[in-house]
Amino acid sequence: RMLQNVRYLQQDLNVSAEQVANIVRGFPRVLTYKVDSNLRPKVRYVIEEIGVCSADLPLLLVRFPTLLGYSLERRIVRRHKHLLRCGV
Repeated sequence: RMLQNVRYLQQDLNVSAEQVANIVRGFPRVLTYKVDSNLRPKVRYVIEEIGVCSADLPLLLVRFPTLLGYSLERRIVRRHKHLLRCGV
């Protein structure tokens, strides 16, 4: 699974090897998550719903790697909707 996750970060998200190392250093558990059922849905939401440009995603993940550890429904979506309701 680790190799599959590194490939996903590098090939699908255009994260450099150095950036992958920084992401893993900041959040090692990212290597244990399933790509299709965990990582990909979170990344898709961040890009499609929140509006983060895919070119900016690698830097976001380097600066905030724990984002990939948050529950999509219980944390990411809820907080995003709350911020939208607040007009942010």
